[in-house]
Amino acid sequence: TAAVEPAGTTVRFSGRLDATGAAGTVSLASPDPGAAAKALGLPSLPPGLATQAKGQITWLPGPPGKWAVAGLEAKVAETVLRGQLGYNTLLPAGLSFDLSADSLDFDRFPPTPPAPEPQTASAGTPQARGRLRLDQIAGRGLEVRNAVLELTLGHGNMAAVIDAAELFGGKLTGTVERQNAGRLTAALQLAGAEASKLFAKTGLPLAGPVTAKASLEAGGAATGRLGNVAASLEAESSQLFLTRNGKRLPVAAPKAILTVKGL
Repeated sequence: TAAVEPAGTTVRFSGRLDATGAAGTVSLASPDPGAAAKALGLPSLPPGLATQAKGQITWLPGPPGKWAVAGLEAKVAETVLRGQLGYNTLLPAGLSFDLSADSLDFDRFPPTPPAPEPQTASAGTPQARGRLRLDQIAGRGLEVRNAVLELTLGHGNMAAVIDAAELFGGKLTGTVERQNAGRLTAALQLAGAEASKLFAKTGLPLAGPVTAKASLEAGGAATGRLGNVAASLEAESSQLFLTRNGKRLPVAAPKAILTVKGL
């Protein structure tokens, strides 16, 4: 059994450790992983995300070096994660993962101060690739359920393929990419959404299926916010109904296109 405690973070290992490798149980508890990462000279992490984690770890020294954590159970802020992690020096992505989470509320996460300069290709953690399943994602008044994401992360870049997700009663798919310089691109499709849910906050008593697609391209800015923005939104419905005085009235099949540039 061994324990280390950098910057208030406690890491404990219990099991076998020798020249051939290691196998056992590992646990971690930290009130601020960002402070611990800084103390160890690792890339910065968002502040204030109290973390607890445990799992079964195996490690084989290199070359090639590899380790894996199975049966992972972690709590980061209010989000509970379960799944497995692995690392193999022979793989281009290095770090792999297959994780599931009960909920992710972006409104609860503390803001991350923008970095003064973009990371270089040699900086940061190893590249990572894997799958993340989320029962619920919330933020800015939106709620997405049963999301399945294929993520590629590394050197300040992020690419997400949305295999499936539920939004406004419809199916959401698409891609989102963010580069380390802050540039953001997205292409999203929403099929079979319910007009009653989509327009709930407007007070319009509409019902019927809605299909939409949206694209976004935005440059990075020195402040960490988005720079020039170009976006388009196209939505249509095969049939909408308007409820008035207890009657359901058909509305001509609408189609709307919105294009925004230069924000």
